[in-house]
Amino acid sequence: MKIVLACDTFTPDINGAAVFTQRLAAGLAERGHELHVIAPSPTGYSYQHIYDNARIYRIPSFHYPWHSTFHIADFRRTPRGVYQLLHDIEPDVVHIQSHFVISRAAARASSQLGIPWVATNHFMPENLRSQSPIAIPDIIYRVLARCAWKDAARVLNHAGAVTAPTYHAAEILRRRAGVANAIPISCGVDISAFTPNDERISSQPSVLFVGRLELEKHVDQIIRALPIMTCPAELRIVGTGSQERSLRDLTTALGLHDRIRFLGYLNDDQLIAEFNCAGAFCMPGTAELQSIATLEAMAAGLPVVAADAHALPELVSPGVNGELFPPGDVKRLAWALDQVLLDEQRRTAYAKSSRELVTRHELSRTVEEFEKLYANTSIT
Repeated sequence: MKIVLACDTFTPDINGAAVFTQRLAAGLAERGHELHVIAPSPTGYSYQHIYDNARIYRIPSFHYPWHSTFHIADFRRTPRGVYQLLHDIEPDVVHIQSHFVISRAAARASSQLGIPWVATNHFMPENLRSQSPIAIPDIIYRVLARCAWKDAARVLNHAGAVTAPTYHAAEILRRRAGVANAIPISCGVDISAFTPNDERISSQPSVLFVGRLELEKHVDQIIRALPIMTCPAELRIVGTGSQERSLRDLTTALGLHDRIRFLGYLNDDQLIAEFNCAGAFCMPGTAELQSIATLEAMAAGLPVVAADAHALPELVSPGVNGELFPPGDVKRLAWALDQVLLDEQRRTAYAKSSRELVTRHELSRTVEEFEKLYANTSIT
């Protein structure tokens, strides 16, 4: 099939939607499909290039000033440019990844050109709030969130099919946006890339966090939990973001320089090495529609301690492959980490269960499910 993925964030951006789209494109291309990706330009100017056997069309964009790498497509030029691209490519199906500038233009152009199109939602209003240059009061945020969901519905309700990464994410679409019958399809993880390390606990066990350092990730809660834990664990933080400076300041204020490492961005090999050395993975985020980082931790055979929020309970079963804690409850978080790190038998059992539970999220299965969805949509 000739497939177009239209997205408003793509590599080199580092976030769940960008990672998912890049891996889906690579997986589909590997299975013999002709892949085209329409994405914002990281330089601001339009150009084309090949990435993982897919042709990437970079749309003119401007840099979002409150984020180090994020670019937003030029909303004045994008509709015409996307229409022309789809007209020239003549795809069998178009798959949009949001309801924003490029995705919205692709949805409209597809309808005008009679091209079947489907949509995946990765959007949560909390993600936008964290990128705001000013603090948004709760009462204003609630109004803006309702408007954002209504705007999403105006696009998604016209798709041939809508998917979401989890059952919880699909239910959110139904409740908040009125988008019924969204299909849960996991973002997936390449399990073969990870080899569990059964000898990972050393004299100083470590807790690993991987993700954007933004408000909704609540990394500060792991830092605050560290000094009240019984286990003298080290915290290793992988990622960058707007909260890095405040997190470093908190580390200094609590006198934890010798127990916390800020590792910044790591490539795939370096990241896998971190997963292989960690004793436990922690995800305190409260806006997760799935969490690819948590899937990767499970694939690496790590026990997981996560916030009991949104879709994380679909990945973490308390007493089976990890522990859940009430969002914001630092004492309970500290207790949960101690439960995992101080009991070798428990940690080993949780690690084994993580590896078993993640098999249902194998990336090849995700690619196959989207292949079937495209085929059914293009027929109808």
